[in-house]
Amino acid sequence: YYMRRGAYVAAVNRAQVALKDYPQTPATEEALAIMVKAYDALEMNDLRDDADRVMRQNFPNSRHLSDSFTAEGKPWWRPW
Repeated sequence: YYMRRGAYVAAVNRAQVALKDYPQTPATEEALAIMVKAYDALEMNDLRDDADRVMRQNFPNSRHLSDSFTAEGKPWWRPW
């Protein structure tokens, strides 16, 4: 939601809360991907690189590592 609206700081904050409050859940992978994309949009390259490094280390085969958010350009949980 926040990424679509261009509210990148809000997206990072929500992703950080998800990582902190719900560690080791399936949402961790997507939260890290959101952080990478939001930091990139905010041109915060050091933070983007840190989040990307964590993402690649923990999820080396992630579908979120491609250029698009998902193959269809939508979150994994939205089938429509």
